[in-house]
Amino acid sequence: MINNILPDITNQNPKIRYSCLFCIAQFTDAFKEDFTELYHNQVITSIVALENNDNVLRVKLQGFDSLQSFIEYCSESILSNYIQNILESLFSHFVKGDNDCPQNLRETILDTLGGLISNTKDSFKPFSEKSFNILISYLGQALNNNNNNVNLFGLLIDILTQVGENCPDLLQKNSKDIAQTLIHFQNNVSNFKGEFADLFETSWQRILPYIKKNIKTLFQI
Repeated sequence: MINNILPDITNQNPKIRYSCLFCIAQFTDAFKEDFTELYHNQVITSIVALENNDNVLRVKLQGFDSLQSFIEYCSESILSNYIQNILESLFSHFVKGDNDCPQNLRETILDTLGGLISNTKDSFKPFSEKSFNILISYLGQALNNNNNNVNLFGLLIDILTQVGENCPDLLQKNSKDIAQTLIHFQNNVSNFKGEFADLFETSWQRILPYIKKNIKTLFQI
């Protein structure tokens, strides 16, 4: 059945494209590793190609959701062959302005990126420095634009600190800015609890060793 679904990912009708992507997510959830081991090349290359060319937001969102589900059940040995292509697709959207990459798409991209990092572990290390620089650059832009989306920043800083552990010099250099962002949201967001409070707590655990290396920075914060 999947061989009948995949060709329609490029169908001219966006509803059909969306349905095909949704089916892929359902197959992944149902058959898990058995599905990803057999169809990783067809599925990943098809979704990446779609994301690089589709202009319909709903389709893009479902595409990255389906890719995230697929990545969850892929082994590191499989995913290591696709890291660069997936990152190029994710970041080609992420670096765009909010008109071309709205907040819900940006959050979905970060979710997908987080899954990729978690499942590729050591294989991701060669891509860490470039990824960190893209993410930290966006953090500065978003703060300058007075973006106060706590969901977005929770995901962003969680992934920044994950990636930063692979490039400790960069994490050290930016640890104060990251810490000040965490403090800003903790001090200004009401009912700070739940999933994103947990993300912030984990981020603190990752950056505190770097902040402690510089006592001046610790007291300034």
